[in-house]
Amino acid sequence: MVLEYDSTNPSLVNSVVCFIDILGFQSLGLEAIKNGKGNEFLRDIHSSLTKAKISITSYELLPAKVKVFTDNVVIGWPIMGDGEGELGSTFLNLSEYQLSLALDGYFIRGGISVGEHFMDEETVFGPELIKSYELESNVAVYPRVILSAESKKNVKQFAKFYGDQKDSPFYTEVLEDLDGEWFLNYLYILIDRFEDEIAENDYTALYTYLERHKQRIEESLLKYAGNYKLLKKYAWIANYHNYFCDEFVLIGGNKFKITSPIKMSYPRRIF
Repeated sequence: MVLEYDSTNPSLVNSVVCFIDILGFQSLGLEAIKNGKGNEFLRDIHSSLTKAKISITSYELLPAKVKVFTDNVVIGWPIMGDGEGELGSTFLNLSEYQLSLALDGYFIRGGISVGEHFMDEETVFGPELIKSYELESNVAVYPRVILSAESKKNVKQFAKFYGDQKDSPFYTEVLEDLDGEWFLNYLYILIDRFEDEIAENDYTALYTYLERHKQRIEESLLKYAGNYKLLKKYAWIANYHNYFCDEFVLIGGNKFKITSPIKMSYPRRIF
């Protein structure tokens, strides 16, 4: 079994494959240039991407490959066993990446698939790259990272390893939207990060991040108030933010909720 991408003998390897980009990146850049703020935007996005990239390139000893070109990211992670570890780690890494950018006001969308793939420094190739790109560009619509049918199948299979499917980490890492798409519950990474503090009913650090996340969303809602096509995408992220406050923030979540001009129904747990 091939366990990594071999540039001396390129071949397709069963992998977790992701394609993600930043929502509205080109229009943001062009608007900044038009307003004479091109260098300011460049410095800001460069800082945000550099900081966020750490969360998806921190495993130097593992065979995962990452290609970053400005707002586009491709990740290929060869599967060595049943794939639970690679898929779960991908969810966690991307959640960190997504949160980091969101806190700077940049929201991403993307797709995660499982299947044959190859990538090295020169080449990226395989059917799952196309599938994850199509998920990002044609299906995700909102700033969410969604799962392919094969990824969902794998999550269901792995959840059966636990006595109760609700004991599976995927139960909190992935949510189901009203259109049936499964997406990463990226804010839950905060619960993991501050688990010890929350256990002691200390929500100080969590509140700091939620407040900043709220402010970034409200800034976007105000900015695009007259553009319904974009407004509904930021209304979606506001709706997700409110759901997280209701579902996962046991103390004081209500004070961080957002009043959105577009009302949507909450997502739900996958099991």
